Amino acid sequence: MTYRAATLTGAVLTFVALTSSIARAEPTKAQCITANTKAQSLRREGKLTEARQQLRMCGDSKCPALVSTDCAKRLDELESVQPTLVIDVKDASGRDLSDVKVTVDGQPLLDRLDGSATPVDLGAHHFTFSVAGAAPVSQQLVIREGEKSRPVHVVLEGVGMKPAAAKAAPSAASTPRGDNANAEPTANAIGEARPRPQRTAGYVVTGVGAAGLAVGGIFGYLALAAKNRQTTNCSASDCSDRQTASTAHDSAKTNGAISTIAFVAGAAVATVGIVLIATAKPAQEEPASGALTLGAHAGPGMGELCLSGLF
Repeated sequence: MTYRAATLTGAVLTFVALTSSIARAEPTKAQCITANTKAQSLRREGKLTEARQQLRMCGDSKCPALVSTDCAKRLDELESVQPTLVIDVKDASGRDLSDVKVTVDGQPLLDRLDGSATPVDLGAHHFTFSVAGAAPVSQQLVIREGEKSRPVHVVLEGVGMKPAAAKAAPSAASTPRGDNANAEPTANAIGEARPRPQRTAGYVVTGVGAAGLAVGGIFGYLALAAKNRQTTNCSASDCSDRQTASTAHDSAKTNGAISTIAFVAGAAVATVGIVLIATAKPAQEEPASGALTLGAHAGPGMGELCLSGLF
């Protein structure tokens, strides 16, 4: 009985030794070269995690010196450019969660979070974060070369909430229009939605005043032009065309009068507009304003510019 036990023990030990020997089998020269070549292809494809595994294999000291040296150099370069993420997941109350499973494009990445930076591959990837008892949350991230310890913040709303809070009514953003169509707007919403009539009227009135000044300038120019025609056709020493000079004289007087009225009225109206703008009250306190109307009339020797409305 003792002999059989000793024989069985020896067989077990032999099996373990053989298994360990196989596990520690040195990579062949062909495997080293293949790993180096494959790592370079994976690096070009942006699959840095797989490339790093291949480089570690061919960087083994048992590989040919030329291959292992090249792989070690490439591994250092890859480590410097491979991006990493620091994933932070919280529950609805803001507490950190660690028992979180993370997948990338449907493949497992992490079984739990420990706060360390996690290497990831380049490109656009679909990340999913899940924990027992809550709906998973997904994010689409574009991973760039050289990004180190990029923070990724996730909130799992269904975790850490009291039962009453979990069953609370949906937020206003997700409430159908029919449910809140008759709701009273808040004071802030009223202030933002309502226009500012006095200030608006002030801008309009100022614009009208500026238009009046422009009209005054135009008629002033016409008056000067008529005065020049009068002088040309009937100077003190020679009055060759008295009729044309007389007509030009009348035009100069009419245009000059309109120019003066327009200048005075434009300046006055613009001043009123500036005062309206400067004294405008908050939107909630302003009364509604009526429509503004501008009327103009010109005749021989006179002109009118009229502004009417409610402020």
